[in-house]
Amino acid sequence: MIILDNMIRIKCEAVASPPANRFIMTIDDKGYNSSNGVIEVPAARKDKIYHINVSCIPRNKYGHGPMKKDVFRVYAPPTFITPLPTFYNMTISGITMKCETKGIPTPTITWISGDSGDIVSTGKYYNVSYVKCATKTMTFFCNAKNEIGNISSPEIRVNVMTKHNCSTVGKGLDETTPTALKLEIIVAITCGCLIFV
Repeated sequence: MIILDNMIRIKCEAVASPPANRFIMTIDDKGYNSSNGVIEVPAARKDKIYHINVSCIPRNKYGHGPMKKDVFRVYAPPTFITPLPTFYNMTISGITMKCETKGIPTPTITWISGDSGDIVSTGKYYNVSYVKCATKTMTFFCNAKNEIGNISSPEIRVNVMTKHNCSTVGKGLDETTPTALKLEIIVAITCGCLIFV
């Protein structure tokens, strides 16, 4: 049995002539009457698996049929508790993104890179480290899954706000270039002069 929109829907069917037009039903010993064998009740829990006891007695003008009893395990597909932001501006401190979900059983959360399609992290929080001189916006998705269903967030875009001078990127300089060599290369690049002897 699956929770949808925080409600549990229970249906009791009977074969009778004329058709049953009244159903006496119970959920965990609480009584309900239905003309079509369908009742909806609020879910008692939305955070963990639980069981409910259900019974049903169909009736028509000639009497009633035998009582049917059953025990159902209650599930709920994943849903997001709050909408996720779809855009971040990241500075040198990096950012922490949060993805809160609910479902029965508890959903497993994974973070997916929109650029590579790879799983980059698991769990509610994902820490995105600062990328110096990033050349494009990074994209991610939060994915939540349990045995009932799977949902994915809208694309989350992370724009890097760099304060560094990245003008030498692509000209042979990187973080591993020795300082003295960097200075010589920068002089050679910025001078571009001819020396006549």
